[in-house]
Amino acid sequence: MKNAVLFLLALCSSAAPQPTAGGQEGSPPPGLSGLDLRLDEALKSLAPASAAPDYYVAAKGKIHETQVLLVDDPQSENRPGWMRTCSLYVEAATLQMQAIAAGMKRSRALDERVEVLAELGNSLDEINKLERGYASSLRTDLSSVRTDLSSARSDLEEQKRKVKEAREEAEKRFNELNSALIQVKKDARGTIISMSDILFAVGKADLTVDLKTSLAKIAGILTIYKDANVVVEGHTDNQGTADFNQKLSEKRASNVMDFLVNPGGIDAKRLSSVGYGFTKPIADNETKEGRQKNRRVDLVISDKPAKGP
Repeated sequence: MKNAVLFLLALCSSAAPQPTAGGQEGSPPPGLSGLDLRLDEALKSLAPASAAPDYYVAAKGKIHETQVLLVDDPQSENRPGWMRTCSLYVEAATLQMQAIAAGMKRSRALDERVEVLAELGNSLDEINKLERGYASSLRTDLSSVRTDLSSARSDLEEQKRKVKEAREEAEKRFNELNSALIQVKKDARGTIISMSDILFAVGKADLTVDLKTSLAKIAGILTIYKDANVVVEGHTDNQGTADFNQKLSEKRASNVMDFLVNPGGIDAKRLSSVGYGFTKPIADNETKEGRQKNRRVDLVISDKPAKGP
């Protein structure tokens, strides 16, 4: 671009005058004001540049010089040449300022690109810091979770061990209750403690002293074996009416459960009672021995929630 401007200025200096009709004496031709305006408009594109470029100053001087020449000698045959030279100066200055403006634009674009890249770099740094911080926090949290999990697993194993020991101790003590009046066995429902009808007064639901003693021992075992729940089941033989036997079985089961709660000290939420009357015999009701076996109260002890029928 600079070479092109220099070439135009060289043309300005060597431009040959061309004959033309002169204008009015003492008045510059209208073309000078247009060239001057064009030059100033081109200069605005450089704002906020602090100083006008050399070619602008030279073109301004050439406009002034041409204006003086035209005023001094309005009839001169060199008039067209002067105008031609002035126009070339303005063209050269305009090209130079356009080149400068383009360079400034590129420079601003580069500066903006540098700023954007710098901001991007800062953002990436912040992201990396956050990721490192998050990763460190995650590792710490994971380590803490693993520690807690390991501790929880150890606690669970310890609880299982204690429950197993308590269950084994309970079964041992339950088995010690085996006698002519109390039988202990296991089936799919859990541990079954079956108490003979002899422990009740005939046709009554009141607890005898012997039954209370046995129930106190059972309550003591259940106090240690805290995971166990109990369903108290009352059963009778088929002597008498179904209604009488149903109510008797319910009352006996209820009285046994109440004793386990108070004074036995067992949480009532662990207990339930139900009467079956003579609907679930375990022996032949046609014999005295069979009817005696059918008259019973069973404690069904299991790890499942206590419930009725």
